[in-house]
Formats: sequence, structure tokens, C-alpha cells
Amino acid sequence: MESEAAYIQMEVSSKCLSLNGFDSDNGVHILLWDCVGQDNQKWSVVNGNAAGPFQLQLKSTGKCLTAEGDGTYVDQWDCVGTQAAPHQSWTLDIVNEPPQAQNFKGRLRNYAFNTKCLNAVGGDNGAELNIVDCADDNQALMLRVDKFYVNLIAAKPVEQAAFRSGFSTNDHLQVMRTLIEKCREYNIDIVLLFIDFEKAFDSVETWSILDALDECRVDSRYSNTIRYVYKNATSCIKLHKSTEKFRIGRGNMGSEAAYIQFDASQKCVSLNGFAGDNGVHMLIWDCVDQNNQKFTIVNGQLEDAFQLQLKETGKCLTAEGDGTYIDQWDCVGTQVAPHQSWTLDVIADAVIPTPNLEPAQADDLPPPNLKALLRNYGHNTKCLHAAAGAFS
Repeated sequence: MESEAAYIQMEVSSKCLSLNGFDSDNGVHILLWDCVGQDNQKWSVVNGNAAGPFQLQLKSTGKCLTAEGDGTYVDQWDCVGTQAAPHQSWTLDIVNEPPQAQNFKGRLRNYAFNTKCLNAVGGDNGAELNIVDCADDNQALMLRVDKFYVNLIAAKPVEQAAFRSGFSTNDHLQVMRTLIEKCREYNIDIVLLFIDFEKAFDSVETWSILDALDECRVDSRYSNTIRYVYKNATSCIKLHKSTEKFRIGRGNMGSEAAYIQFDASQKCVSLNGFAGDNGVHMLIWDCVDQNNQKFTIVNGQLEDAFQLQLKETGKCLTAEGDGTYIDQWDCVGTQVAPHQSWTLDVIADAVIPTPNLEPAQADDLPPPNLKALLRNYGHNTKCLHAAAGAFS
């Protein structure tokens, strides 16, 4: 959803993010310049909203603010969506939030390089932009985001209730209460179905919330109870009678998408880019919140042979040749393609304090930080190994 175009102004220099000229070609650099009211300085929030991530589209060219390389410079490029191009997607860290919509200050954090924020290399006209570590005391990262922040909030979809003025949930609740009361009054059957396909439930990463609780030193009894609920929660559908209980999960495939992280390097198995072609190699990379690093178990289960499907492309982790490299390929089943099927050799699991649960519940608490080897089903004496993408 698009918002009204507005300046993005650096706090220290009072200068605005500006295209270097008016050329619409991909790759034209973004600079600092005096705020002069031209369309090559006005940005709209697209492909996202205040919950993040979002993209910033330049009014004069329709291109998006993009961090190239490892953040060595910032330019404009065709807007291709937050999932396909996380390096041109951003979130906003609000540093202060006064009562009125003025004097807002914040940092623009890059979604692909999520420890780095937009930075101006100098404060004069023509100063280049890059991304650097998001340090709280680095005033060079501060942006004045008054109108921009208001527009970011306004970019929420109209069906999203709460979190902003004029969109209270009170009306929604009153409608539901009235509907229920009238049905009871006239003895009419009522069925309420609440569906949230991909808003808050699917966009919030549970692991990141739990990590944040641990980093903030929240009592482990609470965080581990939350872990237990998310790992073992069940539900049922109640119409005229209740169905059998079923496990609560996310997504529509065999398991929740998750990282595969090497214990020694702490890096994750990652697709080399975002292309959906067969044969694109797998490598290891810093673990970032991107779908080209998230795998789902399909065509099997942990106790047996299974395949690992990449969330970004829908392709499966595949050992080519005699294991000379690992790539992605169409998932064709464990029997047809044993070289893209795997088993799990569990070798250790970490021990952490468990919450104060009933004994029967505590026994069911799944161990976190599972350590294991991924053994290839086609070459069953070989395991996944981080060395030139091979397995040995």
C-alpha cells in the first residue's frame, strides 16, 4: 500500500536523501542535498507498513532505495518486493516518540543487513550514503521522520484495526457482542470463524521474540513456558461438537520454516541469492531474517527420510554428483530422488532450566538447541559439511 510522498531528512546536517539528478536508470546513487521540494527527494512507503519491513519508492523515478553490496553505497533500483529483495527493504527504529506528530527521530535499518542502518558519509551537499552498524550513540544515523513516520503509520491496510488513531477495535467488539446477543435472543445458531492467514501470526518470528526475552534477562521460567506453549499448543474446532485436538503450527507445509545453522561457525545454510532456477548453489552466510535461509521439512518426518524445502523458492536441498556441491532442485520425493533426501543423526541437545510445570508437561518440553548431523539418504555414509558447499 502506498503512502503520500515525503522527505527523509538527516538530523545532523538537515539535508535530505536525494537522487543524484533525475535519471531513472538502475544504479544511480542516492546523496545528501539541501531540501528543495523536488520529486527526486520525495519518498513513499510501498510494499509494507509500520510493522515492517517496507520499501521506499522515489516519486521522480518509481525506483526503490537500495543498499548495494555490503552497504558500500546506496542507490535506486527497480522495486521487486520485500521478500525478493531484502537489501532494498527497511524497518524504522523510532528513537523518540513525542505526543504530537513532530520532532520524531529514528534510524532506517536495512532488512537484509539487519545490524546496519542508513548513514551519511559527511554532511555537505553530494555526500554519499552507505549503511553502518546501528550504534545508539551514533548521531550521524539519526533521521527527522516527522511526516515520513505519519505516512508510514498511514500505510497500514485499512482492514488493520488498532495501533493508530481512528482505528480502534471497540467497534469490532461491539458488532460481535450484538450479533451473539441477537442470535441468543431469537434462538438462532451462530458460527464464528476467525481467520488470519498471514498478518500478525505469520509475520512475527517466534524465535526472535524468545531470543529478545533471553537477551533482556527475563526470568527463564516465563520464556520457557512460552516456548512450551508454542511447541506443544493444541486446539480444536467447536461447532455443535468439538473435533479432536490438533497441533497449532504456522504455514501450510509439513513443518514451520527454520534455519539450518552450523554449530562451529554459527552461520546458516543459504541460497546464493534469490533465484528460483534449478542448480543454484547453497552456501553458508550470516543468519538473517530472509526466506532464502529458511527450510521446511516435506515428504517425510524427522524419524525417517525427509526433504528440506526452501521457503523462498519451493526447491529442495540437493546433493549433486558424489557430493561435490549442494544446490536447490525441484522436490520430487524421497524415493525418486534419494540424493535430495536426508536423515537426522542427533548427537547432542543442550540442557536448560525448565519452567515450573507439572511433571507430565515438563517431560514433554522439547529440548532446544538440538545438535545433529544431516546424513544424505542417497549417499548414506556422507553428511552435510561446510567446505566449498560439499558434504563428506
